[in-house]
Amino acid sequence: MRNIFSKMAAYTLVASTTLVGFISGPALADELLDRAKAGGVVRIGFANEPPWAYPGEDNEPLGFVHVIVMGALKNMGITNIEPVVTDWGGLIPGIKAKRYDIITGGMYILGTRCDNVNFSEPFGEF
Repeated sequence: MRNIFSKMAAYTLVASTTLVGFISGPALADELLDRAKAGGVVRIGFANEPPWAYPGEDNEPLGFVHVIVMGALKNMGITNIEPVVTDWGGLIPGIKAKRYDIITGGMYILGTRCDNVNFSEPFGEF
């Protein structure tokens, strides 16, 4: 029984890494921040991955990753959020296609993914 809990804890730590992708580095991140602070909408893409990130009523971003992300955005004065639910496999292609501005959820930080998006500092690791 203890082994099961150890595996679940390890998986939770890996899966809790938040991915916040701004497509092409600091220039576009600054542009997004300026737009958001001016009251523009910030689209958050996420997959249905309970308990990390999942949609509630009207696709409201729920889950412990969103508690952290939404809290950080609120502290930055950003409250105009548009949630966009997608398949997990569509997160990186969707942000590259500009369907959303930020993606959230658990994801390993791999070199091939770093070639496509910028990751935030992880708050969980394996």
